[in-house]
Amino acid sequence: MPLAGDIKTLHTTLLMRKGLWLLFVAGLLLDTNAPALARTLPVAFEDMSLGKPNAPVTLVVYVSVTSTHSAAFYGDIFPTIQKRYIRSGKVHYVLRELPTSPLDVSTAGFLIARCAGEKRYFPVVEKIIRAQPDIFAGKGKSTLENIARSEGLFHEAFTACITDQAAVDRINTNTAKWVALDNIEDVPTLIINGQKYTGDSTDLEQVTTALDQALLRK
Repeated sequence: MPLAGDIKTLHTTLLMRKGLWLLFVAGLLLDTNAPALARTLPVAFEDMSLGKPNAPVTLVVYVSVTSTHSAAFYGDIFPTIQKRYIRSGKVHYVLRELPTSPLDVSTAGFLIARCAGEKRYFPVVEKIIRAQPDIFAGKGKSTLENIARSEGLFHEAFTACITDQAAVDRINTNTAKWVALDNIEDVPTLIINGQKYTGDSTDLEQVTTALDQALLRK
């Protein structure tokens, strides 16, 4: 997993070298001493979320579809969060897209999830995360194409989706903003009611304890 400086370097490089994204499309056709209190922005209309917006706890999670730690979070932690906290109305879950290496595949994955539609966004994100072994085996192109096809995004729709420069720019701009704002050192990073979670994001007991404590404070 990348360290804080590596994440900032990855995204600074991507913003400065947008031309690399066009090459990918053609082929595809944090300060570590930061305080725990985050300066996270309010939930925005473009954020993808689950649960009641007026839930007592808002959980913002920075995720990458090409992060093995994000895969562990979605495999071991998220199902319990969804069952125990989101569906019960206790937590408003907000996913923020923070692509990591390989940046081109990671960014394209989020674009495909959004193009699949709001109701399919989270299932598609999980599909891509579960497909990491194939992605890391050098099959990023075919893997994303197959997932897109399974969601009804055939050649023309798939191409239009991943060549949407405005959508790419939105991800890049948001990423740079969020990395600086919340001092993102790794993914997943959890922000619970504006408080940066400092425990192990892949430890179910630690995460649920933090959520329970946040609920008690409400």
